[in-house]
Amino acid sequence: MVNTEKKLYTLEGKLLSPIISTKSIYKKKGCWIRMVGELATNKKLKRSFVGKLVKGERKAPTILYAYRGFVRVSYVTSSETQAQKRINYLLALDNLGNNTNDGFGKIKWLNYRVDPFRKQPAPRKWKKLQIRKGLGPNYPEELKKLLIALMLHDFVHTEKHLSKIYQEITIEKEEIREACKNHHNGEDNENWLLPLVKYYDQLASRISRKKPFKTQSRYDYNNGTIDFEKIKREIEEIQIHLTNFTPTSIIQRN
Repeated sequence: MVNTEKKLYTLEGKLLSPIISTKSIYKKKGCWIRMVGELATNKKLKRSFVGKLVKGERKAPTILYAYRGFVRVSYVTSSETQAQKRINYLLALDNLGNNTNDGFGKIKWLNYRVDPFRKQPAPRKWKKLQIRKGLGPNYPEELKKLLIALMLHDFVHTEKHLSKIYQEITIEKEEIREACKNHHNGEDNENWLLPLVKYYDQLASRISRKKPFKTQSRYDYNNGTIDFEKIKREIEEIQIHLTNFTPTSIIQRN
């Protein structure tokens, strides 16, 4: 049904540089800003990544979420005066999104139109993210091995770096130990765990670089020395319970 009172004001533009945004659609000054691949087909965009280097700082670049293509701005109101204020405000902008001072989100406005407003159906409701604690007794054996490898992979010496606690822990399961030791090199073998550990380690690295990490040291030495040998023994002791994981052992420990 057409709402004769409200109207849909739409402003479209082309992105001359990537727009930095965690989502392809967000709200600003009461306007919905949506990034699209093509204006004619309303093609959706896949999120990409860009790196930001800081002069004088020797560290990995900050990874930012970005979109390239076109942008469509929508504003619904029954007041033509209010709509004109919003449009004039947007037309005065040269950039959209975050990090505009670095040249991101530069835009060239192309089209402007006014249409009757049609109320859209309610969006689909997604289930909330659930973070589960511990390894469930009904998890497949392959999933348990992968989770154990991901928890232990930073505590062994690799070709790229030493153990994060400077002490290499002993991993009893050969399959898990091999995946942890080789997750940074490009060798492919028959170990099914290796490509999975590589993928999730790289994914975690991208997530950690989403925002600048300003600390100079991984550990706080101001409160005294750290007994890394003790930490190693504690990890190895916990590892015994993880690798011998069974529903019965969970019941006994609880």
